[in-house]
Amino acid sequence: MSTFPFAGNSTYQVGSMKVTSPTPSIFPTDFAAVPGISTDLDYPLQKRPVVTHYFTGVDVPILDTDTLRARLGSNYPDPHQDGVDSHGLPNALASRRAELLKAAARISLAKTDSAVAAGQSFMVRAEAVSLTGHRFPAGFSQERTAYIELTVKDDNGVLVYQSGYQVDKPHPETGESAPDGNLDDEDLEHLHAVVNPGSPTSRYQPGPAGNGHTNQVYELGPDSGPDSRVFSGAPRGLVLFRNELTRIFLPGEKVGRKDAAVNDIVLDRPHFEEVFSASFANAVDNYRSLAPLRPTLYRYEIQLPAVEDLQALGVKLKGPLHVHAQINFEHFPPLFMRFLTRTTGAEGPAGHDLGLLNEQSIDKFLVNIRNIASDDFTVDLVEAQ
Repeated sequence: MSTFPFAGNSTYQVGSMKVTSPTPSIFPTDFAAVPGISTDLDYPLQKRPVVTHYFTGVDVPILDTDTLRARLGSNYPDPHQDGVDSHGLPNALASRRAELLKAAARISLAKTDSAVAAGQSFMVRAEAVSLTGHRFPAGFSQERTAYIELTVKDDNGVLVYQSGYQVDKPHPETGESAPDGNLDDEDLEHLHAVVNPGSPTSRYQPGPAGNGHTNQVYELGPDSGPDSRVFSGAPRGLVLFRNELTRIFLPGEKVGRKDAAVNDIVLDRPHFEEVFSASFANAVDNYRSLAPLRPTLYRYEIQLPAVEDLQALGVKLKGPLHVHAQINFEHFPPLFMRFLTRTTGAEGPAGHDLGLLNEQSIDKFLVNIRNIASDDFTVDLVEAQ
């Protein structure tokens, strides 16, 4: 309830990292009454600390202001309102939210290998920390996801490596027949899922026994963040920060899908997977989210092509190599938003369109906050010994 994060910066040590971030606990000051009018005998007043009541969070509505006011009252504030208040703080929830997220985490590449030769590998070491006082992001992954976008380029801008990237694609399941030039409505290339939104019956029953959705297909994408990275520190794949709603299945249970012979898949061993519905989950996996005030090191082992391979491609790398890492925040992963679109649409459990979301509202209002923290590092390209 202070002026955070609008009151200047402080530099301090967090474990092995030196970070600079907005200074907390700075309050604006103002008079509690009007001097010379609200006091007897013109008694002098002193300014006192003022606490704001914005309670800024990390989400903004996926609705336009007119719809919000129609549903919540004509005095509902515009999340994108222009200007500042009497203390110089932005009126707009969207502006305050963006600045709050930019104070949430920090990342450093200082421990990265300093030199590499063609045909050899080198290790990028990205150290990240949450400054929020709790895990980042909080909540669960259907609402909030953050990840590291990492690129390695030579001095001519040739892309050598990338992780944490998106590809513009069509989404025919929600009526988008061709790529639209917008990446905010695209999921990361790490996990693909096809989820049955359920079909209407007289009474909604979630889970595999009723007409609610079940997980249909999960497959790792080209930038997958495998469990071996998360749980044993393997130096490959996407670095993803989130808290997963999880369903733990026991031996003898059905997972809600069928095998190639169209038989129900019945488990003979314990199994768990991420699910989309809180009613279908029976656990939450918080291990992937970024720990507060405890820097965590994530490694990327990057193999450079050999000289002869580069020659065959007609490419000559020019040193030095430029490593860039940034933390991006996803405001509602698009995969989940399209799941909600289908679940609340005409073919969902209700049997009619509830008018909650559509592809147009996803494209218009789903704006992610990129580069809330970043760092750069230069790696010398040397001759092989």
